[in-house]
Amino acid sequence: AYQLRGLDSIANNQETLTVYRELYRQMVTAQRDLQELQQQLERDKAELDYISFQHNQLAELNLIAGEDADLEAEHTMLANVETLKEQLWDVTSLLDNDEHSMLTDLQTIVNRLDAAADKMGDVAELSERVKSCLIELKDVCAAVRTAEERLQHDPQRLQQIDDRLNAIYELERKHNVHTVDELLQLQHSLAQRMNAITAGDDRVAALQQQVAQARAQAQEVAATLHRRREQAAEQLTEQLSALAATLAMRNLKFVIDFAQCDLCPTGADAVNFLFAFNKNQTPMSVKDTASGGEISRVMLCVKTVMARVMQLPTIVFDEVDTGVSGDVADMIGKLMSEIAAKIQVIAITHLPQVAACAHSHLLVYKTDEQDRTITRVTALDDEGHLREVARMLSGRDVDRAALDNARSLINQHKSFK
Repeated sequence: AYQLRGLDSIANNQETLTVYRELYRQMVTAQRDLQELQQQLERDKAELDYISFQHNQLAELNLIAGEDADLEAEHTMLANVETLKEQLWDVTSLLDNDEHSMLTDLQTIVNRLDAAADKMGDVAELSERVKSCLIELKDVCAAVRTAEERLQHDPQRLQQIDDRLNAIYELERKHNVHTVDELLQLQHSLAQRMNAITAGDDRVAALQQQVAQARAQAQEVAATLHRRREQAAEQLTEQLSALAATLAMRNLKFVIDFAQCDLCPTGADAVNFLFAFNKNQTPMSVKDTASGGEISRVMLCVKTVMARVMQLPTIVFDEVDTGVSGDVADMIGKLMSEIAAKIQVIAITHLPQVAACAHSHLLVYKTDEQDRTITRVTALDDEGHLREVARMLSGRDVDRAALDNARSLINQHKSFK
């Protein structure tokens, strides 16, 4: 990933990468949606026969909203025809019969009040009120007689209602609902599921087309990234080869190997830096072909070039000067100073040539106590910096000659800072 980021920085691929990552995100989202739809469709198709069976059971009944209440009321009426006819006949008999009836009594009352009204004027109003009652009761009597006559014993219709209600009740128990309206809602829901399943293949095809389109767009931008990375690789190869020559690696051959891979968040490139340190060597991964000193110098070259283009806030060189000395060590210090002019450099080193280049010198050392070892860090002032470089040059004994050598080395490297 670090190698690829370096190439992208050299190629100035940031905007193109932003476009690519959005296309890649759209492709991955469409792929996920497609996979979920296919899995759901597979489950639904396995249940389609059962869903269809349930729907057909409901559809065959031709249910009508609210019919259960109507049927139950009609069933109650037909099941009690004899009792109802008897009760209604009693009402008509009380209201109007040949021997004695309420209507006859009311008519007699009207006649008496009318006769009294000739001699007592305010009785006339009472007569009118009774007449109103008489008219209303005649209407009631006629309506009750009509209702009684309409009632007919119909065993066949009663059986039809029984069968219909039993069919409804059976489905209500099966689906754990209580009304025909709920059964109709369930029927509608089952129909929607059936339609969704049968239309599922069309939705899958549409999503497959969406995935293919997103992949094609991502591949197009990935191809642009690849071309620009190859151009950046040529620049990086030239810069690394030039730097390597200054570190006594004139025979270094540097190759950036590109391998096509499946689309991923960074494109379709897998990158591997290969090195050959001798003329007759085949370029290989640095860990498989280089000595400790060569690895240190190569990593310094790579980090130096990367630091120039990647705009890192800080870079750490952890003993990249292992196995080198002399002029090469001087050049390492110079390269680090060059990088430090642009970004912060933290170098962990045992070389006085590198330490002499430091703007700030931190001494890391360990002390033993009774039951533990403690690592300490001390910030050195100019005098401490001088003495530590002298110690690195001469060992434990720091004499005047060592201090003079250290001062000379520090002054020599000031031109690098």
